[in-house]
Amino acid sequence: MIADGDTVTLGGVTLRAVWTPGHTQGATMWMTTVEENGASYSVAFRGGEIPNDGVPLFDNPRHPNVVADTQMTLQRLTSIEPPDLLLHNHPQRLGRPLDPALPVNPSCHTCLDSAAWSDMLKTLATHFADNLQEAQAQRAK
Repeated sequence: MIADGDTVTLGGVTLRAVWTPGHTQGATMWMTTVEENGASYSVAFRGGEIPNDGVPLFDNPRHPNVVADTQMTLQRLTSIEPPDLLLHNHPQRLGRPLDPALPVNPSCHTCLDSAAWSDMLKTLATHFADNLQEAQAQRAK
């Protein structure tokens, strides 16, 4: 079993686990540093952040701690230094070009730069807060 903060080295690349159970219990983001043309870049591989829309936030037998896990995930991701590059598993729409300093194809549709990372976390936190408020209102009825 891999725990938060553990590292795994494969083929000379060391990945660090960042536990992000807000989306799914056991979800893990992986982070590493890569070298390209004499420069170092921090890279993260998405593990998940918040539950999908429609996932019950209360009385959820599959994820009983979903609210606390999501709040912890958002706090943890907000507190770490934004990676230079996040490789997401879904296409993203930055609304602007990807940071040209990154050594990746500028038309990468699943890449987020550090500014987009911060924007994504703010958007996700707002979306989760709205979903939580709605779930609390439904629960109070």
